[in-house]
This record gives sequence, C-alpha cells and structure tokens, in this order.
Amino acid sequence: MNSEINLKFFHIDESDKVIASAITFHLVLMTCKNSLVATSKIFFDINIVLNIVCWLSIFFNYARVFLFKNIASKIPLPSYMILALLSLFCLISHIVDSNLFFSSDFPYNYVQKSLIDFLSYSLPVFLFTSALENPTYLLECFFSKRWILFAFGIIGFVFFTFSSGQNFDYSMSFGTSLLFSIFLFFFSFYKTNDKLDCFAGILLVVCLVLCGSRGPLISIAVLSMFFALTRTKSLKSYILLVPCCVCLCVLFLFKETLLPSIVSLLENFGIRSRTLHMMLVGSISYDSGRSTYFNHVFEALNESPVLGLGAFGGNRVVGITHNLYLDIWANFGYFVGSILMLCLLYNLVKIAKGEPSFRNPILFYSIMMFPRGGSAYEFWGSKELWILFGLIVSYYSRLEPTRSSCENDNYPGLGYGGLAYA
Repeated sequence: MNSEINLKFFHIDESDKVIASAITFHLVLMTCKNSLVATSKIFFDINIVLNIVCWLSIFFNYARVFLFKNIASKIPLPSYMILALLSLFCLISHIVDSNLFFSSDFPYNYVQKSLIDFLSYSLPVFLFTSALENPTYLLECFFSKRWILFAFGIIGFVFFTFSSGQNFDYSMSFGTSLLFSIFLFFFSFYKTNDKLDCFAGILLVVCLVLCGSRGPLISIAVLSMFFALTRTKSLKSYILLVPCCVCLCVLFLFKETLLPSIVSLLENFGIRSRTLHMMLVGSISYDSGRSTYFNHVFEALNESPVLGLGAFGGNRVVGITHNLYLDIWANFGYFVGSILMLCLLYNLVKIAKGEPSFRNPILFYSIMMFPRGGSAYEFWGSKELWILFGLIVSYYSRLEPTRSSCENDNYPGLGYGGLAYA
C-alpha cells in the first residue's frame, strides 16, 4: 500500500493554508505547554496562568481566521447542523439531570472538565478541519513544526528526570504529548526516508518508555507493524527487521537477568521507569484500576441500554471513563453507539481507500487513537476523534451536489446517523 502523497499534484487553496496554520498553532502550542507542565513542578504551579495565555492566543488566532479571512463561509452546513444537534443533546440531558453542568461535586466536576476540553480542543479542530479542501496540507504543517515538538519533548524529559521534588514515576499527559511528536517523526520518515527523522522518533520513544505511561506504546506498536507491512518491498528490507526482532526476543527471554541491571543503571541517574519496573515484577498487564471504572459504567449503562446515559454519561458515573468505545455507548446507548462506531469505521476506510488527499491524515489519527481506545480517550474530549469527524464532513461536503443519493454510494447519512441521535 503506497500512502505517500506529493502535494505538487494537489492544488492548495489559500483558505487551506490559513486553516491548517490555525489548527497547527493550536495543537503545537498546547502540546509544548503540556510537555512542560507535566514534567516540571515550576511550570505545573503556574499552569493556570499558562492556560490563560495559551487559550487567549488560540482564541484570537481562531477569531482572526474565522472573522477576517472569510473562513466562516468555508465551514460546511453539516458541521453547524451537528453542532446544533449536540447542543440540543446537552440541553435535553441537562433537563433530565439539572446537576450536569453546574455541580462541583464528584463526578460532576469531571463533566465540566470534559465540556471545557470539548469547547477548547474538539470543537475548534472539528469545525476548521471540516472546512479543509486538502487535509494532507494539515499534516505538512504539522511536519514543519516537528522539531519544535522534539525540543520540548527533550526539555520535558530533562525536567522530569532532574527536577527536585518530583513525586511521581510517570506522566500520562507527557506520554500523550510525546505520542503526537513520535507519530510526526515516524510518518515523516515513512514519507521521506530521512534517517534523522527515524532517529529522533526512536529517541522520543525511549523518553516515553522512561517517563510516560504504557498506553501510547500500543499505538506505536501498531504503527510499526503497519510500516513493516507496507514499507518493506524487498528481501533486503525484511532482513533489516531481523536484528530488531532478535533484540526483542533476547530482552523477553532474559528479562529476569537484563531488566534488573537496566533498572539499576537508570536509577543511578535518577530515572525510575514505571514501565520497566512493571515488566520486572510481572505486572505489565495491570490495568491501573480501569476495570473497576468499566464495571461501574456498565452497571449504570445496563439500566438504560437503549437510550444510554445521555451527554457526558460516562463522566457522570466515574469521572473519567478511560475507554473511548465504552464512553460512546454511555452517551448514546448500545444500539446507536454501535451504529456510530461502525459508520465511523466504514466511512474512514472508504475515504482512505478512495481519496488520496485524505489518506494520510486518516491513517495518522486512526492509528494513533483506535488501538488505545480501549484504555484511553473519551467521546467529547478526544480531539483526534473530532478531527476524524471533521475529515468525514469535509469529504462528503465536497461531493458533487448534482449527483443523486441513489447514484452516489457515498451517501453522507452513514456518517451523520449516529450523531443525529442527539
């Protein structure tokens, strides 16, 4: 499968450049900020101030693009319709439970946090992504900023390792920030075969193993398998994979001998890797209590399996669901939630196979999100999910309007059906 895209074969509209730059500014700025806040007590203590500065900058940047660059007219009507339906969904859920958005007690305080994440992360990227004519250009903008992200990732690792008063062994937020950077470098290597990109990506993976959580490693493993299956075209390419497989086998077979030495060496430098420690004691598959959260959500969901628990249903039960698929069921019920997920998958596969300019962005965010979906992410706060929704809306809104729905097998209702349940 050849997923390399050469932009010279695609016309890049001026509006695409403006929109892609705005989204890139948003995501890169917040990723850099999170890399510092998650690893340094100094920056953590001023996180509120940093958030205010970042969000004001992002807001004025989006407002400038939206109002003065005539981008409002570029956003497709279905995007506004989906926003209206989701607003109605939240209103109905609030009528049913008046504490939904205004109670500060647990777990309603997590509803407010998820709502803020949706309004500040998911909603802007959804609206602006849906206005893109050529989504591949968005990835190109990300690629152009990858070395900035690399610098902040290394700085975060240094802060995490050497900051005094550090009272934790890992950072989930830092791991998520590194995952975005790692994907950029590996995708860039996949496209350009630049060995420096490969080296930078591997170095960030090492930082992730030492300081981050285990979850992102699942997505990285799936990405590696995807590249191995699609990139290797000769016997020489397969032979190059043999040393890597041998090293992994040796580490697995002799972990009881090698891991204590590795862990001891790292601790001499003040680094205590939670991932390596869990491998050493044989608890690498421990779910950190997530199964308890899942059981609570399932118990509540089984009381209303058809209608679900309403907007922010998972948050209302356990605070953070830690499971994208379960959170979708909690919001919409088993039946409509399943339809939404199946339609999302169907449309992403269909578009990625049929439209080259959409292929790489869909692969990028799908591989990043779906493998981790069983242990991370949520419906409202996952910007990756809403970027994928935006790509679907963008694709269907640019089909020829003169084609009838009977003749067009890409009928957009499949993409909107699940959200229309709101």
